[in-house]
Amino acid sequence: MERVGAARELVLGYVEALKAVDEAMKAAIPSLERLADVLGLVRSRRIVSRSGHGAV
Repeated sequence: MERVGAARELVLGYVEALKAVDEAMKAAIPSLERLADVLGLVRSRRIVSRSGHGAV
């Protein structure tokens, strides 16, 4: 049972980290409606390049 509790805490921590990333991305790029929209921006290279730096 202890492993289940530890796994649960890891999953909850991961979910909280995703929420923090979502909030930060929405603040940085207000046109985002969903965090998944970042994939479209990367693929189009309009805002985020694959290297993780802003597109020029």
